[in-house]
Amino acid sequence: MLDRKGFDLWADGYDAAVGLSDEDGSYPFAGYKAVLGEIYRVIMEKPGTSVLDLGFGTGTLTSRLYEGGHEIYGQDFSGRMLEIASGKMPGAHLYTGDLAEGLVPQLLENRYDFAVATYSFHHLTDERKVSLIRQLLDLLSEGGMILIGDVAFETERELDICRSQAGEEWDDEEIYIVASELRKEFPDLMFETKSFCAGVLTLRKEDGIRTDVIKEGDGLWETAAEYASGVSWKAGPYLANMMRTGQFKDWERVIIAREGDEILGFCDFTEYDDMPQEKGYSPFIGFVFVGEQHRGRRISQRMIEKACQYAKSLGYSAVYLTSTEKGLYEKYGFVKVSEEDTVFDTHEQLFIRSI
Repeated sequence: MLDRKGFDLWADGYDAAVGLSDEDGSYPFAGYKAVLGEIYRVIMEKPGTSVLDLGFGTGTLTSRLYEGGHEIYGQDFSGRMLEIASGKMPGAHLYTGDLAEGLVPQLLENRYDFAVATYSFHHLTDERKVSLIRQLLDLLSEGGMILIGDVAFETERELDICRSQAGEEWDDEEIYIVASELRKEFPDLMFETKSFCAGVLTLRKEDGIRTDVIKEGDGLWETAAEYASGVSWKAGPYLANMMRTGQFKDWERVIIAREGDEILGFCDFTEYDDMPQEKGYSPFIGFVFVGEQHRGRRISQRMIEKACQYAKSLGYSAVYLTSTEKGLYEKYGFVKVSEEDTVFDTHEQLFIRSI
């Protein structure tokens, strides 16, 4: 692990070194551009925001946001990195300081729409990660968002696989994020993979959207069935009929997203979904749907995370999902297993996700 002097010396060649690792798809920076691109895309959807960047480095990401009209604040422990970044963003509010020791006082005086950290959290202990995230949540405006892009994994098993593949290149001094562990402190944390060793973690300050795991007999059961029966997707009425005719086992559930009394979408968690029982795959997340007017808010990802939490509470270590969509569920940590015929005479991709 480099110290402050090491990062000062590395600063001038940082972007080139990272780019080479990303281009050849090697640990630790495979997926680097995809990580930064995703964070850039999310922030640019909301014009003129205030962005706090922790570990801004040479300003690779934040200089683009600065040029896009966002107000930039930041902290980095390398004086040389700050010098380079300030040259790209003369109007930004940038400070030198070690995140392990806390945020500089000047950054505690503001509220931010986004708090960003790209490839800086792995320098912090797990305990410091948690305390810093809690502090950042307090500094966010209502509906604000934390976006962490880094070497990160959904499970310890995926981290172990990467460590084995990296061999002598693996850096034992770095403390990489395992989303499933961090989610114990922040249940609403979402993780989107961008390569075998990197991804983007997202955590919103309360924005009014909640997800509920419901069962037959709950007050929202018929409300959800009524909503499902009226959606544009033809599978919605099918799910509504299942809910109304007692076709759910006592441990199977429906997950809904809602904003106040308005239902925004749904999915379910069942033993076999549309997969023939004899194939042995179980359990499944299925019927994933979000109302057209609410798409683009990562609602499906929130419902999937809630379903995974419920599955884990029952002792499952993995969940399955079938879909014809390509490139969507891979972002949520699913891996394609095969292509299978379903009980509805359709041919779909079968995905698995460890939890």
